[in-house]
Amino acid sequence: MIRAAIILLLLATTTTQRANAQATRLPENEIESQYKKLPPLDLLLDSAMVFSPVLKQQDEQIAIRQLQLERKRKQWTEYFNVETYVQYGNNVNVISNTFDTGLNNNLNTSSTQTRYGVGLTFKYPIFNLFSRGKDLSMAKREISAASHQKQVLILELRKSIIELYNRVILSHSLLTAKIEALETSELAVKLAELDFKQSKIGISELSKVTDANMKNITEYQLALSELRLSLELLQEICGYQFLGK
Repeated sequence: MIRAAIILLLLATTTTQRANAQATRLPENEIESQYKKLPPLDLLLDSAMVFSPVLKQQDEQIAIRQLQLERKRKQWTEYFNVETYVQYGNNVNVISNTFDTGLNNNLNTSSTQTRYGVGLTFKYPIFNLFSRGKDLSMAKREISAASHQKQVLILELRKSIIELYNRVILSHSLLTAKIEALETSELAVKLAELDFKQSKIGISELSKVTDANMKNITEYQLALSELRLSLELLQEICGYQFLGK
């Protein structure tokens, strides 16, 4: 009775394993379809150069430094000042007339006048005069450094995409190998079950075959997950939607 119970349990376990294996292989066709949509590497690289938020941020840094340089070039104009004044008051004029009679007659006249004036002044600090050249040179170097940093980011981004692209290809190859290994082990389990029922092999031999099949199922699931993850990461980094929603 104990032997019969063990046999039934073992057969039930192998049946469950086979059912689980078939269930886990349902996404296989979907992943294979997504892999076939994988665009050429050059297309993904070009898309990443346009989409990358890191490169866009660096472009903004370069633009900011260019504006700062332009401001430094025109900074001397800030030291021009326009001065205006207004004067309002009364003016008194004395007019003296001498008549033929010898009498001298003085006439006083007064008028109210408003005067306006405009002046332009230029006050430039001596210290700024000597440091202006260095400030402009430093601003130019900051732009150059930011431009070189962008090239470094581009190289790093291209490297990441190339590595991830090849990782996708490798993951697909590994998945193909795991599928073949799983199909072989599944067939081995079926044959082992048949031999066991016919008492050609013992429980230990059947157990070894089912354990090997279980290991292949696990490796298959890992390979499937790795390919899916690699495809999704590649799409995310490049900003090119090829997997669909």
